[in-house]
Amino acid sequence: AEASRAHHAGRFDVAAERYDEAARTAKVPRDSVRAKFEAAIARAHAGDLARASAELRAIADAKPKNAYSAQAAYKAADLAWQRDPATGFG
Repeated sequence: AEASRAHHAGRFDVAAERYDEAARTAKVPRDSVRAKFEAAIARAHAGDLARASAELRAIADAKPKNAYSAQAAYKAADLAWQRDPATGFG
């Protein structure tokens, strides 16, 4: 709840830290993955696109796949395109 409030208040760096904490303390693996995903999104909003992209790729590439794999892959590709619009066009 604290992470979500920080995110909605525009304090994305704080939100990312709180989501990281939630991921570490989650009792259910799916909750941990969701918190990691939200942390990466908050970092992207804070402007740390490199770290956000790396974290999203890690979620997307996790074995076995998880409930956020596809969404993380899509968002990582979107961030890559935002940094370089030529990405993906060949």
